[in-house]
Amino acid sequence: MRCTLPGKMGTLLLFATSGILGCADDAHLANGTSQTRDQEALSVTTTVIAAGKTTIAIRPGTRVLWVNTDRKNHSITSTIGLWDSGRIKPGEVFARTFEDEGEFEFVSVYDREVTGTINSSQGANRIASSIDPSAMTAMDMGQPFEKFRTGLLPEWQTVAAVEQGFRMIRDDKVIRSEAGFRRIPWDFFEDACSPRAAIASEALEKAGFRRPARLFAFGPLSVSKGDQVANWWYHLAPVVAAEGQAFVLDPTVNPDRAQTIQEWLSRITVTPEEVTLSLCNPFAYTPWSMCYISGPEEEAGAEEELLLYESGRFHLSASTSS
Repeated sequence: MRCTLPGKMGTLLLFATSGILGCADDAHLANGTSQTRDQEALSVTTTVIAAGKTTIAIRPGTRVLWVNTDRKNHSITSTIGLWDSGRIKPGEVFARTFEDEGEFEFVSVYDREVTGTINSSQGANRIASSIDPSAMTAMDMGQPFEKFRTGLLPEWQTVAAVEQGFRMIRDDKVIRSEAGFRRIPWDFFEDACSPRAAIASEALEKAGFRRPARLFAFGPLSVSKGDQVANWWYHLAPVVAAEGQAFVLDPTVNPDRAQTIQEWLSRITVTPEEVTLSLCNPFAYTPWSMCYISGPEEEAGAEEELLLYESGRFHLSASTSS
């Protein structure tokens, strides 16, 4: 199980889509968007390409999309000069259609440990799932913890800075109210994780910190305070990196300090094998937000939404989001 940031690990998400997409064989798509966005959902299979050799079997005519979810540049370059993606920046996508049968080896020129082979043949198994890779939500991106990778995390300089930011969002009065300013209600743990995360992230950015990414957990989750228990089907919190580790900033789950992802997960579930995790961009607001391409408009009205949650408290044993 892995909770630390990858060192030399290059992390790319690979999508293989069957069918003709009506665009050039090679496409470089910025900011996680895709030229298939307005077309019908296509058959898709996904896997994570990391350090080491990865092999995927496809049928001729399949379009393969690589999404760079690492924090550094990569390329998808043919080892015999058939194609070269050029630089794929963090969050960008490279796409290529493989029309012919054969074995096609590739490497990242930015990290030679990232290699792979595309095996294209008529005998390859049909791709069964149906997802538009340009519109993958936070929920779509869920991975079991043992397969989860923490690429693309905003890097803070030190662990001390992480603790400083944690104390700030826990203690400072950052929410406007009729009586002035008030603290984020982290102890209102029945619900409202989305507006809390949005308000905390905005406050951190205004204070000069890099805006955190969003970590989602899906599955049988719960948290207790005294004799009160709230059961959730999902939860989310801000997450950053510092000194080679990932830290979750979530005073609702642990009011004392920032936690590693493994620590955070251990506090919200007793069955981690049934939970999936998604690492999304800093504005992903709900499970249905686009994981890579959400924008600030997602969070508009977060403070008003928080007030609605607080004014409509419900029985604590009810299953809900967080």
